Amino acid sequence: MNNSDIVKTAVFFVGAVMLSAISFLAGLILASRFGSQPTVIEQISGTVEYPILTEVQGLIDSNFLGDVPDTTTQEYGMIRGMLTELGDPYTVFNEPVQAELNTDNLSGKFGGIGSLVSFNEDGTAVLDPFRDSPAARAGIVTGDTVIAVDGLLLTPDVTPDDTIAMIRGEVGTTVTLTIQREDGSQIDVEIEREEFEIPSVTWRMLDNTDIGILDIGRFSDRTPAEAEEGINELIAEGATKLVVDLRDNGGGLLNASVDVASHFLDGGPILLEEKRGVEDETVFEARGGGPALTIPTVVLMNGGTASASEILAGALRDRDRAILIGTKSFGKGSVQLVYELSDGSSLNVTNARWFTPKRAEIDGTGLEPNVVVDPAVAGSELAEGDPWLEQAIQYFNN
Repeated sequence: MNNSDIVKTAVFFVGAVMLSAISFLAGLILASRFGSQPTVIEQISGTVEYPILTEVQGLIDSNFLGDVPDTTTQEYGMIRGMLTELGDPYTVFNEPVQAELNTDNLSGKFGGIGSLVSFNEDGTAVLDPFRDSPAARAGIVTGDTVIAVDGLLLTPDVTPDDTIAMIRGEVGTTVTLTIQREDGSQIDVEIEREEFEIPSVTWRMLDNTDIGILDIGRFSDRTPAEAEEGINELIAEGATKLVVDLRDNGGGLLNASVDVASHFLDGGPILLEEKRGVEDETVFEARGGGPALTIPTVVLMNGGTASASEILAGALRDRDRAILIGTKSFGKGSVQLVYELSDGSSLNVTNARWFTPKRAEIDGTGLEPNVVVDPAVAGSELAEGDPWLEQAIQYFNN
């Protein structure tokens, strides 16, 4: 899609649940619950395997002055405490709402009303409908704020994630939004949800140059096909040089990153993976035959370039297909398996670490750029004032 800046910080696309290809390898099987009013620990395991924790829970239930959280809240808290002791920031537990949003983001497809939703400092949800979307056809206009969803008031206790999850739903179902207009009037609007696709890749020609810009915002199921389409269109429009913009790309699906790297590499290694319980490392290789095997390329990165985007940047650097321009990347060189749990929550478990083709370790260190950018120094008019693009232009000219 030849657009830019479609999704901004604190802006979410309203969609519905779609099955993602992200490694949902197994579910956590909870033991049967026997007896009357078993403790949370007994509910989790079926036996008392954590006697001190069970003892503490009993004392709290019997003696705590305030209100005791419900069983689910206690269970989630225990899980988070257990994961904290692992000392790994990427082995994390996601409650059902967040798990659903994560799945949607990685699938690249959403079912919903067709509107961007931003949140003011006070948490108010503000709508900006797409042209000819279900929201627009139902009468929603830019600046409308959401007061309630299906009759549930959006109080300060309702998080942005909760709001998005309530507006989302299966394609063909309806949602009723209570809307407040800028003049203070309120109306109820019923909207039927449809399927939408939000691109992970945008592209454009840099004005008055032969430089094409391929901006990859995340790595989802759709990213390899979108990137290939973008590269082909840019070349058709006259691009003889390519800028791959990975700034603030926090990653996504490993396989999507590998497939995108294959657009630039004619065979050979993309990354090396060391996995628990496997003696020999796994080598991920490019399939060859991609559309950008020879076009001169640079990669833009910053401190928000992480994980799957570092895989792409590291592979292109080590294979001499691109130089890296910007500031040091984030430094996340681990792989997480994502397990869908029985209540709709999910568990991300670090299972492997990866290295660049030349065995550079990324985890905790990041990638150093070949050309360092000073963000405080503005770029030229040709570079649209962007110091990263300025360095890319200078590199190509030299």
